[in-house]
This record gives sequence, structure tokens and C-alpha cells, in this order.
Amino acid sequence: MNRTKWDGIATSSKEFQGAKLKWRNRAFIAKVRGRADDATPPTECVQRGTVMQAAGALIAWRVYPGATHAFDEPGEDRFSKTLGHAKYDPNATADAHIQVQRFLRTHLQ
Repeated sequence: MNRTKWDGIATSSKEFQGAKLKWRNRAFIAKVRGRADDATPPTECVQRGTVMQAAGALIAWRVYPGATHAFDEPGEDRFSKTLGHAKYDPNATADAHIQVQRFLRTHLQ
């Protein structure tokens, strides 16, 4: 199995479990995800984020219950083989904008 490395950390879930990592904090990360995202479910992202955060990365995330992939994209409910279900969620979108702006204001000073 080919694995890619992201700043020296393998992207394989097995390597994240119980890993003791030294994170070289070169950037900060803000992620907003939909709990109902069937294209890229947030579970693995949150697991990785938790390990990265414990290792010193500046990372924050918010997972919105009921929100799908592309929840911030206005339009009709839709489905595609690559992106799964997508449904605009104006409440999650509004809060995501607030959270990301707050994160950026805090960390870009």
C-alpha cells in the first residue's frame, strides 16, 4: 500500500493511533466539516486533528450535525458519485463563516 507523508506524518490511520509525534507547527489549520458528509466522513479527519493537536499543532475544527459535503454551497440538493450527497445548510454556513473569521483574527495578529 502506498502512503503519502504530510510533514513527516503518514496519512494511514493505523499510524495515527497511539503515535507520539513532534509536530513542527508551520501553519495553523481550521476545519469545518459536516457530520453527514458521506464523501469524506469527518471521523478520520477529527482523529488526525486530535493527534496533531496533542503533538503541538495549532488546529481547530467544528463538525456540524446533519450537514453534508459542500454544506456551504447554495443550490438544490444533489448527489454525485464522487461527492456523495450535498445539501445547502444556511445555519451551518453562517456559523462556519463566523468560526473561521474568529480563528483567523486570533491567529493572524
